[in-house]
Amino acid sequence: MMLKPCLLAAPLLLLAPALAAGPVQICPGTYAASWGNVTLSAGGTMLLAGTPGATRLRLSVPDCDTAVLEGDGQRMVLHRQGPDHFQGQLDGGGAQRVFDVHFTSPAQAVALMQAQGGGLQGQRGMALRLIEGSTTPPPACFDTAAKAGPMSRDARAAMLWAEAQGLAPAPGHEMAEYISDRATYDPRRDVVAHRVSFELDRDGKILPQPDEAERMAAFCDPGLFLNPPRYLLNFKIFDLPPGVSVFAQIIDIETGAITAQAEGAANGTTAEALAAAMAEAHAG
Repeated sequence: MMLKPCLLAAPLLLLAPALAAGPVQICPGTYAASWGNVTLSAGGTMLLAGTPGATRLRLSVPDCDTAVLEGDGQRMVLHRQGPDHFQGQLDGGGAQRVFDVHFTSPAQAVALMQAQGGGLQGQRGMALRLIEGSTTPPPACFDTAAKAGPMSRDARAAMLWAEAQGLAPAPGHEMAEYISDRATYDPRRDVVAHRVSFELDRDGKILPQPDEAERMAAFCDPGLFLNPPRYLLNFKIFDLPPGVSVFAQIIDIETGAITAQAEGAANGTTAEALAAAMAEAHAG
């Protein structure tokens, strides 16, 4: 699905206001979990073992820095390591398995399992997606109110990009109120990626964003969250000195699949250079 250029000529009041940067608050409930083969190494050799699979796991959130995953007769406690990073460990079967779980949203996560035992080392990736919210609401962990402070380079670049598209803020608002500026972990590249995202309906129109309380409730109720937002227009930003690289993506919210993607790049790492890279990526 491609976002039609004419849709971006709409007033900026259709753009989503910014999510506050900070720790990810996660949703309790039932998650669909899927994983691939295990990659094993021993004595300098690599081989694939095991088979892909899928199951359902129950996730509870007893407090702001702890989550518990249960399913298939096992229970693992996850401890917060960073804003979107939790870690847990399972022992047994002659191996020690450490899971690094990164929540890309309150209701979706990617995980990397690293196992060691019997002279072998193994790795396996896993994806988690909320399919049924818990009747127990998550704890209110973080103050998500906007805090005054200097605007980041990424936020300034997003402002320049929006202005170049002919977008203007709604009366009584400022452009900065509509800019999302958030960093998340990219497990494929093992780096931090900066993101600017806007919600789209099924026709590609940019939607307004609810306030934080409504947003959290919607994230934790999959049926509510998917109506009406269906897609994200996501700018994924990587600093690659002496320049910057940006991927413009259309992401299906329900599945997490990238349905369209194009890359832009620019020399320099200033806000102006980043805005140019965003424009090139979006034009693609």
